[in-house]
Amino acid sequence: MSDIVDLVPKRFLIADQKLATFIQESKELVVFDDNFDFDKNIWNATNLVGQKGKRGVTTIPFTAWGKPRPSANVTSEFMLEPFLTFAKAYILDEYERTKKVSLNRDLQALRAISKALEVNAERCCVTLLTANILDAAVAIVKRKYSLEAAHGISACIAHIAQIVDNKFIGRIPLQWKNPVKYISPRARIGEEFEEIRNKRLPDSNILVALGRAYQKASHPEDVIYTSMCAVMLGSPDRVNEVASLPEDCESPTLGDGTPGYALRWWPSKGALPQLKAIPEVMQDIVKEAIGRIRKCTEYGRALARFYEDQIKSEGSFPTIVYLPDHLEYLRTQEFVSKDEISKILWGEGGHIVDDWCRKNKIEGIPVSGSKRQIHRFSDVEKAILKELPSHFPYSDNTKRYKCSELLFTMQKFSNTKRRPYACIYVAMDRVDLNYRLDGNNKTSIFSNLGLNVIVDGIEQPFKITSHQFRHYLNHLAHTTGELTEIDIDLWSGRTSRGQTYNHLSSEEISSRTAELIGGSLSQLPALKADKQVKLYVRAEFKRLGIEAGHTTDFGYCAHDFAASPCQKHQECLDCTEQFCIKGDVERERNLRFEKEELEHLVEMAENANSQKKYGADRWLDRQKVNLARAKELLGIIDNPDVPYGAPIRLIRNNNYSKISHARSIKEQDSGIALSKNISDEEKQLGVLGFSLLGIGKNN
Repeated sequence: MSDIVDLVPKRFLIADQKLATFIQESKELVVFDDNFDFDKNIWNATNLVGQKGKRGVTTIPFTAWGKPRPSANVTSEFMLEPFLTFAKAYILDEYERTKKVSLNRDLQALRAISKALEVNAERCCVTLLTANILDAAVAIVKRKYSLEAAHGISACIAHIAQIVDNKFIGRIPLQWKNPVKYISPRARIGEEFEEIRNKRLPDSNILVALGRAYQKASHPEDVIYTSMCAVMLGSPDRVNEVASLPEDCESPTLGDGTPGYALRWWPSKGALPQLKAIPEVMQDIVKEAIGRIRKCTEYGRALARFYEDQIKSEGSFPTIVYLPDHLEYLRTQEFVSKDEISKILWGEGGHIVDDWCRKNKIEGIPVSGSKRQIHRFSDVEKAILKELPSHFPYSDNTKRYKCSELLFTMQKFSNTKRRPYACIYVAMDRVDLNYRLDGNNKTSIFSNLGLNVIVDGIEQPFKITSHQFRHYLNHLAHTTGELTEIDIDLWSGRTSRGQTYNHLSSEEISSRTAELIGGSLSQLPALKADKQVKLYVRAEFKRLGIEAGHTTDFGYCAHDFAASPCQKHQECLDCTEQFCIKGDVERERNLRFEKEELEHLVEMAENANSQKKYGADRWLDRQKVNLARAKELLGIIDNPDVPYGAPIRLIRNNNYSKISHARSIKEQDSGIALSKNISDEEKQLGVLGFSLLGIGKNN
């Protein structure tokens, strides 16, 4: 009986081989440190993709679609193999190429594809991807996200499909495009514009409530966050920029050296460091707010300096825990009691430390003849040092400031209602403020201070986001009309036009324009161009002997495209229908740059030809012709006898064209030299094509 042989298409085998190669190459990329474990399903990427102003640990979890982020108390499910391994390789490759700050969209795209493969394919493998499966992944995304968010994630799905195609990982070509179309609304009229504006700008009642919260605040938590809001209402800031303010942030002069009040600022999206001016009406409030913050965080910076002073070299870590003077004697003891641990942690005894010891796996040693337990001081010290910031001694992965230099470095838990640690400090995380401004949280500053709003007869806490302050100040700047768009962008620390922050409606813009001209828009004076442009009517154009005119990099082209397409494939430099005008500064500059580039290309072609590389001889001949034409044109332009404004045209025609190519083929096939019947004058005038078509002089 014959053996049954399973025949596998060659493309299937190639896809499997290409996938294995892609995964192996990604594993060899040096992205993480030496302790990186590719096989783990949760990667610690704190020093890799940590966002500015984020102080905690950043992880990349390869969880399945819709599954929660894993934590100490939450277990989760991960993407299925073998797609999981591809997803890890893709993330490594994507970061190595783009150095993205956030990979969240890429992860969501991978999760959606994994889910679609799980439902629609025989197994969860990227080689089985089809256009239908990618469409199913997009459908999964659209069911969960808004149109704008779905557009971004679907763009990542399209990029993954492109990688699969380019590296031949799929069994079939995908050639898939993002089907989710999203156009950001740009019109400044109608209900949609009003809805977007109201969503981005804070309600006036909330601003009044913030003022009351600032006055009522007494607990360090409320003082810190209400003062932070006051700073953000003094200038248009991003929350991560405020969280990264240095302690010495105040300046008595502005950027141009004039007296004033400004804050030393480091924008987070590429703009240069600046002195950000505070409007006069807000100066006293911002000064007071900075002083209140500095007072609440002074102890935290002192802790940071204590631990930073122990650093002997780059990469070293503290080995001694902070103890106040009255507890220094504990360093000489091998064991400490629970009451002494309480004094180390919180500065005073009497607090229960059992949970803390259990969490940090500090073993208790029974005392003979007693129910009490004691603990090794060295174990307590190691556990405390482990709780120092993950970026120690810096505040985040930018390594711009040490924690001792930051305004918002504080005792751990001093920005909460919990008892703060006396020996551990933290730098404020950018998400902390938004958490305290969210009225849905029981620990928001509005809830803490009893500031609520009545909505549909129900009393609810106020709610606002930190970014609404930035929109609000930009809107005020646009409304007053005293600052230009460029001034507002510079004040906001942007490197591009911030149209998203301009919330003026069309009616408001029209009204302001009318005010500027002192009447209606119909009275606006006629605009005049600084540079006068001379125009020709078509009849005058034809009188000059030119049927058509199109600009080129070196002049203009007189070819009539209505009669025939371009025969030179835009080889303008070697065309008899191109005119160069002496005195056209911009196009003369283009021509000289082209000459320099052609000289470089000729040199490269000569080197390649000397090495007998295939095709180098033809390429050398082509570039020599182009270089000769450029030199000839420049020779005429630089000739002092040629007047300015004179049109210049080279009439020799030795270049490739479709007609000359057809003639060459016909000569080879017939053995008859067609060019023998063409006069030298016709060759010089470049009418070879017309002679071949039978419409030369004799007709």
